[in-house]
Amino acid sequence: MTKKSNVCNNWQRVIADLSYNSVRNYKQAVKLYEEFHGQSMDSLISEALDEQSERVPEHELKIYDRIIDFRTSLINEGRKVTGVRGYLQRVKSVYRKNRVNIPYIPPINEINANRSQPIRFEDYLTKDEIKKGIVHLSLIQQARVMAMVTGGLSNDECKNLMTKEHFIDALYNYHQCDDDKEALEWLAESDNVLWIICIKRGKTGKPFYAIMNPECVQMTAMAKLEEIKPLRHGKKKRTLNERLYPTEKNFFGDCCRRINDGLGFGYVGAEEVTTHLGDDGVLTISKLHYSNFRPSIDGQSIPREEFEVEDMGKEYKIQFQHHNVEIKYQHGGKSRFRPHMFRKFHATSVRGNYHIADNGLSPVDVDELQGRGMTSVQETYIKANPKKQKMLYCQIINNISLWHKYNWKVIDDDIVLEVVDDEFENKKLKKENEKLKEKLEVSQDIKEDIKYLIEDKGIDEVADIVAELLKAT
Repeated sequence: MTKKSNVCNNWQRVIADLSYNSVRNYKQAVKLYEEFHGQSMDSLISEALDEQSERVPEHELKIYDRIIDFRTSLINEGRKVTGVRGYLQRVKSVYRKNRVNIPYIPPINEINANRSQPIRFEDYLTKDEIKKGIVHLSLIQQARVMAMVTGGLSNDECKNLMTKEHFIDALYNYHQCDDDKEALEWLAESDNVLWIICIKRGKTGKPFYAIMNPECVQMTAMAKLEEIKPLRHGKKKRTLNERLYPTEKNFFGDCCRRINDGLGFGYVGAEEVTTHLGDDGVLTISKLHYSNFRPSIDGQSIPREEFEVEDMGKEYKIQFQHHNVEIKYQHGGKSRFRPHMFRKFHATSVRGNYHIADNGLSPVDVDELQGRGMTSVQETYIKANPKKQKMLYCQIINNISLWHKYNWKVIDDDIVLEVVDDEFENKKLKKENEKLKEKLEVSQDIKEDIKYLIEDKGIDEVADIVAELLKAT
């Protein structure tokens, strides 16, 4: 067992100002690197600094061999090339932040490397799947999904929104209520509010205009009204000065993953392995293959309570209740019902790719709505007009709305939405269908009369009768 690294505990030196997830990823990379070499990161950094001080020739540097050997071991374990590249990048970053010069490392030969399966159009979620899945979430989590689906926000961007600043105050032009509770009640009952806010994109920190549809506004307002209801002893669940979508990011992701498994939505990029269970019913797999492990026999999935898992170091020993049978298991991949797939659904819907008849925006407009940046020169000279953004959004609003259809028009240089009355449209179509049915019945009667005339008088005489009738008209 290696000594715990002091360098990696001092995050102010190594990875200052990074997020919780980044810190966790650095810890994982350093742990694998320490375990492979059997030394602490402190000693490995000291070794590299000593070589640097002694001016050891580059072709004799131990750090080169250590990084190459570590990379080779990760590839031989069957890890994906993107994962291997990420581990190496973090290890090299730790070295560099401790003033170690990294020699040139040849790139990975990606031709024969284990690459992730590409995501296909068929892997994306549909509207029906999203509607089927979000009903199993809490109301505030449903509102969060709607912000991603209709606004293209990332999980981080949702997490950083504040109730007062980004929701109530941002929509003041609509509700014009000074009381926050009254504002939420007004928004919860309104079905034509477009929510547009200027926020910073999570990855780049660059500002952009995010737009959400009325379904998202109503659901968010109802969720916040539910949260501020007084509990016992007059206490409240939350105040309106807290985060708009307060669910912790990892917990929200876990909730989505459980829904994905429960509804059988499947995994993107998963690999399937077929093997045979012997008399002992034991299956031994690497820890890498236990990621998202999903076994099945004859197409029937095996629930977790029907097998036991024992940690054997670098492998897992799995004891099943079945013996002498063929077993299949899937491993790896990412669940389809997850936060980032909601954002991808938004981009694909805005592009108009789900249905041939859908209107769609250009890739440049899609990037602008989701906050992906232009070149530095373009950003200096070109600034987005929020009213123009709203008009672009309204052109595709029916592509991303889950329950309603909307019409829009420009009044006084602003966009006004109205919900299409689906019930009225259905009644109108029903009346048109009834009229068409009556016409078809009349046509059928005429057809029967003509058939009778042909049988009674002959086709030539009927033709003469029809010709006379045509002349008379």
